[in-house]
Amino acid sequence: RRHPGGGRLEGPGITQTDAAADGVGSRVAPPHHTLPQDLPDTVEAWVESIRLPQYTQNFHKNGFGDMERVRKVWEIELTTVLEITRPGHRKRILASLGDRPLEPQLPPALNPHDLSLELSKLNSDISQLKEQLFNDLPSSTSRERPTP
Repeated sequence: RRHPGGGRLEGPGITQTDAAADGVGSRVAPPHHTLPQDLPDTVEAWVESIRLPQYTQNFHKNGFGDMERVRKVWEIELTTVLEITRPGHRKRILASLGDRPLEPQLPPALNPHDLSLELSKLNSDISQLKEQLFNDLPSSTSRERPTP
């Protein structure tokens, strides 16, 4: 098959595409069904096996230096911590890891009024804790009471 832009495409496991205008890749990684069945023992070997070696340093410098930790990565961490912005790369990473723990639910968004109430409550709680700590100090400790 031919791509409208003139590049050659092949069946489900597309192996070549036209280079994008910005020069990004002329080869596409293997489809998910050709990803390794068993995970390699090291991060380096794993990123090589999924053809994403450019992320090796990202994993190491962000606390993902061993495969035990990598196996537990959440999709949100791929974007926010590891700065892997390409959706296809994130998908390939997750697919290569197989079944993983469920990701935590994100808290519902607070509207500004609710947030203001929560902050006021937090400030009140902090003030109460300060008061309690001051009252619990031994009487022999001569400290002046801080003004609020």
